[in-house]
Amino acid sequence: MNSYRFLMDFVQTYRGWLLLTVILAVTVAAYYPSLFHCARADQVSFLAEYGMQTSWKDLTFGVMDYNRTRLFSPGDSLLFRPLLFVFLGIQKIFFGYNFFWWQVVALGAHLFTVAALWRLLLRWGGPGSHAAAAVFSLFFSLLFVNVEAVVWHGITPYVFFAGLIILALERLEKYIVSDGEDRVSLAECTGILFAAVLIYEAAVWYIPCFFMVTILRLFRLKQVKFGVRAMVLLLPLAVYLTWSLGHFFLSGAVVEGEVEVMMSVSILGLTAENFIKLVKWFLAGGLFLQGQDVRPFSRMMVAPELLGWDWPMFSGFISRWTGAAAAVFMLAAVIVSLRSFREGWRVGLLGLMLTGYVLILTVGRANVRADGTGLESSLYYFYNFWVLATVILFVTVQGLFKADGWRRFLAAGLGMAVIVFSLFNAWQIRQLTARMARDHQACIILVKTVDALIAEHSKETGFSFYVSPSVPGNFIVSWLVKKGDPAGRQYTYAEALYPLYFNAVAPKYIIHNGSRQGL
Repeated sequence: MNSYRFLMDFVQTYRGWLLLTVILAVTVAAYYPSLFHCARADQVSFLAEYGMQTSWKDLTFGVMDYNRTRLFSPGDSLLFRPLLFVFLGIQKIFFGYNFFWWQVVALGAHLFTVAALWRLLLRWGGPGSHAAAAVFSLFFSLLFVNVEAVVWHGITPYVFFAGLIILALERLEKYIVSDGEDRVSLAECTGILFAAVLIYEAAVWYIPCFFMVTILRLFRLKQVKFGVRAMVLLLPLAVYLTWSLGHFFLSGAVVEGEVEVMMSVSILGLTAENFIKLVKWFLAGGLFLQGQDVRPFSRMMVAPELLGWDWPMFSGFISRWTGAAAAVFMLAAVIVSLRSFREGWRVGLLGLMLTGYVLILTVGRANVRADGTGLESSLYYFYNFWVLATVILFVTVQGLFKADGWRRFLAAGLGMAVIVFSLFNAWQIRQLTARMARDHQACIILVKTVDALIAEHSKETGFSFYVSPSVPGNFIVSWLVKKGDPAGRQYTYAEALYPLYFNAVAPKYIIHNGSRQGL
């Protein structure tokens, strides 16, 4: 009896930690096969340029403006993400081409974001919110459409960005509920936002949202001087814009004609039609498990059947006239968000942030292609949408989990449905990441073989090597194009990762069909 009582007391005392541990353990089990993935897509472009660098200076200060100076597949020079590329450079310093550890960090970033989300939900839910917080944390942690952001270790900073925004929301709430007295939370929120905006430009919209809600809330509470103090929240934005714009105009590194093209594309992209199309991708891809288009060694994209206007499950239901409905939706979202500041500011802030995020993608991520223009349909954009959407869902329905009577049964049914849905997602994630790991196995073996060759012979005079395209894993990187290369120039995977030693004309060593041969 005493043992049972002790166990119950232990569970009651540490139930938060126990629930979080279970959520993180299930997440690790689902994503475990991703630890055996190799570099792919844009990460190969980055490593083709900086993979042979070893100094801290080159891989930190030297990569800050990578988007604006890149030689391989240049473009997106309007974007400025210094901390993102510094993060990748530091991983290269510590891990080299041992991509197992790159993916450990990527999975760790996801676990960090889930833990930050768990903390925020518990704080915003108040006493008795453990069940609701666990259900929605599990939902986000195992949402299948998030898989690309987690397993593509070339964009791990985006996942950290989501966690930082969640932490900033928690610190902002501490400052607001203290009526402006908690200067430490304000300073922490500002510091977190500064790191976030250097990773991903979505924070350029989030920061004014944070500032606006703080001003409106504290002014309403007659805490004027504390509201004015909140202007420090704008400091990260001011520093970022000054640095980014100053570098842009002084460096002259922009791709010729890109500004004009992007301006025309942005005007084209700022339409209600594209806005609702993005919302459709996010919702259908997240909730109907059909958002992924997996291309070997490339990025995952929105599935072709979702790119058009008609959902497969509601054929003909959505057509072009819904562009007008999208404009109404967009306006309504802003109005509802602003009005909600009067009572519960949280939903208002999250609504503005989420609406702005979709608008950023509508305007800023329209792709320029030889066959025209179109919205960027990479799957990793879903991650930052759904982390905010999950908080909104929690705030909206968490009261059911504390209610009595029939509402308690409704909450239990909702909770069980979300848990079953999440576990099915976990199975889907496990299947997909395992399949990708099998596809990547030959590349992993190739990289280990080349790394061993370099470690053993790189100090020899005139050291070089060649890897035959017939070697498993040494595929043609079709998307890799270097500025100034003649038309039709192609790179193999080994040549892209090891340009310093790769020699196709007169190599000292040849790797052919898995064997090494010295010349």
